[in-house]
Amino acid sequence: MARDDGIPSSSTETTSEKNTQPIGLEWLATTEADVSDLDRAYIETACRSPMSVFAVEQVRPGRSLDLKDVLTGRRFHVFEQGASQSVRPAD
Repeated sequence: MARDDGIPSSSTETTSEKNTQPIGLEWLATTEADVSDLDRAYIETACRSPMSVFAVEQVRPGRSLDLKDVLTGRRFHVFEQGASQSVRPAD
């Protein structure tokens, strides 16, 4: 069997390899367990949020961090006391 990109693929692909839905949403759809509204909302929101990589641009120890999303270029000013004491620019 050939994939759309022309690279041959195994005819024994598993269901999870074919599924393009985030695993959290797949779990919510198939679980019989009680999931609180808060947990359900958290999982759904996390699955809609893209993953990214952040670079530390500036640190104000004990106060805040300036971060840059290296994939989108967006910048964030984060008020944070703990990590701002241990990270350095370019981390």
